[in-house]
This record gives sequence, structure tokens and C-alpha cells, in this order.
Amino acid sequence: MFGLVALVMAFGLVFTVNATKKKDSVYWQYTKNNHTDIRDGYSYLPTTTPEAEECDPGNDLPCVIEVDASISTQALLDDYLRDTGNFPNDSDITDAAMFKKAD
Repeated sequence: MFGLVALVMAFGLVFTVNATKKKDSVYWQYTKNNHTDIRDGYSYLPTTTPEAEECDPGNDLPCVIEVDASISTQALLDDYLRDTGNFPNDSDITDAAMFKKAD
């Protein structure tokens, strides 16, 4: 019985630690107003304080995207956005955007 209690406590501790881990992210703001450059990582600028107010109201284009902190340069972002395994369609980038804007 004691072994079962210890096992349950161990699982609870592992779950608690995993649930409280902070995801490290970086944010990129799309600087263009067209669909053509959505996959171009050089069309984004890093932003540390993403705000919805910085985006023209709408849902046509990504405004701010959130990605893993390992994607820390425009070149890495370019590779990430062009990978159709991540985003099969251009619209998937817009759908995944933290904030969207009008075109």
C-alpha cells in the first residue's frame, strides 16, 4: 500500500513540474501588407511586446506570430515559415498568428 502511495505522489510531482514549465517563445511582427511575402522571414521584425493595437483590424494577414525561442533570427524564421511541414498552406500561417491584420 505504501508503495502505491509513493508511486501516485511521484506521478503527481512529475505532472506538476511539467505543467509549470514556461514555454520559451519569441514574437515576430509581419511588416508587409500583402500575401506574397507571408513565408519570407525577412518580412518580419522581432518584437518583445506584442500588442493587438499595433495591427490594423482584420483577419487577412498575420500581424504577430509566436514561435519557439530557438527561431531567433530572420534566416531561421525564413526556414521555419517555408517548411510546408509546419505550414502546408500560406493561410495556415495567418490562422496560427497571435494577432491578425487587414491587407
